[in-house]
Order: sequence, then C-alpha cells, then structure tokens
Amino acid sequence: MKSVSTALVFCAAIAFAASAAAPEEAAVQEQQQAAVQAAAVQHDQGYRCPDVCTAQFAPVCAVLNGRYMTFGNDCELTVRNCKKGEGWVKVSDTECGSPY
Repeated sequence: MKSVSTALVFCAAIAFAASAAAPEEAAVQEQQQAAVQAAAVQHDQGYRCPDVCTAQFAPVCAVLNGRYMTFGNDCELTVRNCKKGEGWVKVSDTECGSPY
C-alpha cells in the first residue's frame, strides 16, 4: 500500500506542476502520471515485470521530468518503467539527439 500512496503523492506533484507548464509539457506530464499510476496498479495486483527483452536495437527516445534518455527498444523502456515505478514517456522512435 505504501507504493500506491507514494505514487499518488508523486502524481499529485506532477498534476500541480502541469498547471503551470506549457501545454506540450502538461501533456507529457499527464502521460508520465498515467505511466506511474499504471505501474503502481500492476505492482499492487502482483504483476511481474518482464525480465528479458530481445537484443534487437530499435531505439526510442523517452522523457521523464525534462530529462531525455535513449532506450534500446520499446521493451527496455517498458521494463524500466515497470521495475523502477518510473514514468518515462516515449517521444520518438529514434535515439535522443538534438533538440533533446
């Protein structure tokens, strides 16, 4: 239950920050909030995160709180969010680069 309350506090903070952000930033923050909530629900329902992804390199760029990171593929992004309860949101099907 602690993870749910932590996720809810985190989500409330994101919602508050979104009200002062630009529309594009607000949309990304809403997506991050949804990803965190989904991870919390999966955790509480006993969902097991995948342990393995294919080695296929199909890079995706994702953002979390204004920080960009390239993941090797969609699976790696999903596993990271699931295992760490984070809310990375995919912004492109390419490596992060300029302007990221």
